[in-house]
Amino acid sequence: MVNHQIVDQTVRIVLDSNACFLEVDDKFQELFGFTDLVSASKHFLVYIHPHDIGNIAEIFNDSANHEAEFNARYRTINGNFKWMQWKGKVMHNTIELYGVDITQEANLNQFNLKLSQVIEETVDFVGMADIFGNVLYVNDWGKQMVGLNNDKDEKDLKIGFFHPKWAENEVINIAMPHAMKEGKWKGRLALMHATKYEIPVSATIISHKDDQGNFAYFSCIMRDISLQIQKEKRIESQRKEYWSLINSIEDSILIVEPESLLILNTNRSFVEKFEYKYSKVINKPITEFYSSPNRVLVEELIHDCIESEEKVEGRTIQFSATEKFYHVEVMIKPHSYFDKDVLLFVIKDISKSLRNETKLKLYAEQLKYSNEHLKKLYDKRELQSAQLSEVNQELIESITYAKRIQDAILPSATEFQNQFEESFILFKPKSIVSGDFYWFFKKEDKFIIAVGDCTGHGVPGAFMSLIGFTILNDIVRDTDPSKPNEILGKLNEQVVRTLQQKGVDFEARDGMDISICTIDLKNDTMYYAGANRNLYLVNNGEFEVIAADRQMIGGYREYHKDFKLHEFSYSNISAIYMTSDGYADQFGGKRHKKFSSKQLKTLLFDNSQKPFIDQRKVLRSSLKEWMSDSEQIDDILVLGFNPNSFKA
Repeated sequence: MVNHQIVDQTVRIVLDSNACFLEVDDKFQELFGFTDLVSASKHFLVYIHPHDIGNIAEIFNDSANHEAEFNARYRTINGNFKWMQWKGKVMHNTIELYGVDITQEANLNQFNLKLSQVIEETVDFVGMADIFGNVLYVNDWGKQMVGLNNDKDEKDLKIGFFHPKWAENEVINIAMPHAMKEGKWKGRLALMHATKYEIPVSATIISHKDDQGNFAYFSCIMRDISLQIQKEKRIESQRKEYWSLINSIEDSILIVEPESLLILNTNRSFVEKFEYKYSKVINKPITEFYSSPNRVLVEELIHDCIESEEKVEGRTIQFSATEKFYHVEVMIKPHSYFDKDVLLFVIKDISKSLRNETKLKLYAEQLKYSNEHLKKLYDKRELQSAQLSEVNQELIESITYAKRIQDAILPSATEFQNQFEESFILFKPKSIVSGDFYWFFKKEDKFIIAVGDCTGHGVPGAFMSLIGFTILNDIVRDTDPSKPNEILGKLNEQVVRTLQQKGVDFEARDGMDISICTIDLKNDTMYYAGANRNLYLVNNGEFEVIAADRQMIGGYREYHKDFKLHEFSYSNISAIYMTSDGYADQFGGKRHKKFSSKQLKTLLFDNSQKPFIDQRKVLRSSLKEWMSDSEQIDDILVLGFNPNSFKA
């Protein structure tokens, strides 16, 4: 018999004892799309989702009369599945079932289950509370954040349990009312750990309503931002240091946003120099501070800088707030301003230098007049050229004799190479005699080497080199060789004394640049000090520069000068180079410019693995190729050696 007591269900089916269809109503056919289930004696379980069969098979295997109730996914004619809630009665010969489509409710339950799993797995504090501040829920991670035992029932707690007092007041008096009005509130709060320390958090509080539109509860998500706040503090500290430095610069500095061209910040110099109030500068377009056509020039510079992503420069006129105008030099370059790409403006007032340029033009005119006058005098004296030629010949003979004296006093390159098996000296005077010199001296187990570059060249430079050579010989006898800085100090004093330099106007400022290094052969240690001449070395396959002090010997800027002592092991050093400035300053090349220290360092390093005799050949050939038809402008001296190749 069919049980007709359940009359409020959506669909009705009747199965035989083998669970094959006997009857289906129109609602069932409409819901699932099947029309031949009865005529074909289809089996009910064939359309059940495979994952659900195991849960309901026993219902159909039990032959005794009993009530049946189960949920299962049932396949439609399109292959989709609907969740159905079935209720009915299993009898001896038939099974009568009434089913309700609960797909939407089941999907929602599954979504809520997954959402619950996500909430429990998140590393954020997630909670819910009612309008009275009673806590309804806190996820496990949230409990861990505040040191609360996971077994503790949070429903016995108030919001204030989780926050310090100030944050509790913020939540109750500001965040919750705002969320009820606007739907949600965002801001920064703090959680209170059980051990009484605050945890800074970013918080989002959301208000939720029921189906009738009435307020139901609050939910919140809070994330620990302790590390973020530490980073913000570091950035703020760096920002203060940055602007402390920028404000100490005399030139005007502006930070400009590349797209809007708004000024984000400026240093004190811009505000004071051009008499603007800080508030009138910030967030104003940079172009507002220039009038046409100067504005067009600045806009072109900005465009070129952004397009090329390189520094650009130009000159324009800058007006102050009081309508004064200044001739300025503007440099614009891409700049990283605390992880933000900006344009850096450096504005230099060149009004004074332009006035000086005007003076220089006047001086140039006067010089032109003087040159014309001198030419007339030269033409007048041209008749005396024969006599001058004779005098010149006598002068050359005197200089040649001076060279023989200089060669006799200064050591030969062969002597140096007898001390260091791996070494070379490239010595190329501009004139017959040279203002560059090299000097070396062995004292006990220490070997001292110097390379000097005297002011001038030719005869004046040669005399200066002889003075330096002689004084070094005197100093080294009673000075510790391992202190080349003291040798330089004494050399300076004796040069000033010898040349009677007193620092008065119109006095000759003769002197020299020099580098001195001492090799301690016993301890594998090297000592170096320099006056305007750096030391180059190859250490463990890397090229290094040991910087000299930026002061010369003599010239009477100071009678007593201190020089820095550099000390290092030379056991891993394969090459040391000491030079005058002649090689780097030599003009040549396609653009007739200086060879440069940078190019010289590259040349030395690129060839440092070659035998030293080949290194000298490379230096000579490179210099010849660079000079081409250019005249040599100064004495040239390059000395190179391997400190580990000393012949005991």
